[in-house]
Amino acid sequence: MNESMFRDGKGLFPVPLAGAVDLLKDQQNPNAPDITAEDHPVVAILSGRRNPFLDAVNVDRYMAVERTYQPPVDSGLRRLLSLRNNSFLAVEKPFGKGMGVAFLSTAAPTWNNWARNNPSWVVVILELERHLARLRRQYKTILIGQPIEIDLEQGIDQVDVDFLLPPENRIVHEIASMKQNGNLVAVMNNTLEPGIYKARWQTVAGVREEWTAAVNINPTEGNLERLPVTELSESLPGISFLYDRADSLKPTNKNRGSSSLVQPVLLFLLITLLCEQLLSYSVSYHRAYKKP
Repeated sequence: MNESMFRDGKGLFPVPLAGAVDLLKDQQNPNAPDITAEDHPVVAILSGRRNPFLDAVNVDRYMAVERTYQPPVDSGLRRLLSLRNNSFLAVEKPFGKGMGVAFLSTAAPTWNNWARNNPSWVVVILELERHLARLRRQYKTILIGQPIEIDLEQGIDQVDVDFLLPPENRIVHEIASMKQNGNLVAVMNNTLEPGIYKARWQTVAGVREEWTAAVNINPTEGNLERLPVTELSESLPGISFLYDRADSLKPTNKNRGSSSLVQPVLLFLLITLLCEQLLSYSVSYHRAYKKP
């Protein structure tokens, strides 16, 4: 395993293994859980407060990591789960453009009982799948006007690539070419519209592949700042424009296109109310008082 998969930190396997060992009982704290969730998005739902599902997991045996192993600072090694003796149980490390994840115990209920009628096992596996899939979708930010480059594998992928451009998914066919560095790349330079861009191609075996990315407007274009009139004319050479001061655009009685109807309507309502009161007074019954 160490020679073929770990390869002194250059392989897919995250850590070097020393061999299978038993997880001994903690005599000082016999009720301590065998598994501890670390600060990681895959096991975030199980971390924090004491989790009854993890408390029900019993680990009898696991693969120990070499005691002398010290991962480099820039290796990206990260724990997902630890045992109560602070040993690794689940660990990840970047590998190429992906991620290598290893569970140092059996998936079958041979060395542990986690996968036996414990729903937290399914939750962790599904979260791990989503975590790894999210890594495949992480591409660099593409702005309007920047080319889209699709890296293909020579001998595995076909050179014909169809790009679907927004907003109507217009198809543009491109043929991949060999770059100076030897990589096979299909380039789309027409990225003047913001939106979702897709690239579709097939492998030599006929398997369909698809790549999706969002092309966004440069956020710096929304930054506003004051600009003097002299610099405005220099920034727009050959373009005629009309410059008005902001205070001259404030509505006044002189430059209003029409007068407001608020006051006439209020006056009409007031007169109507007074007439209604007079009419009701005139037709109502009033007791006549006799003179003494």
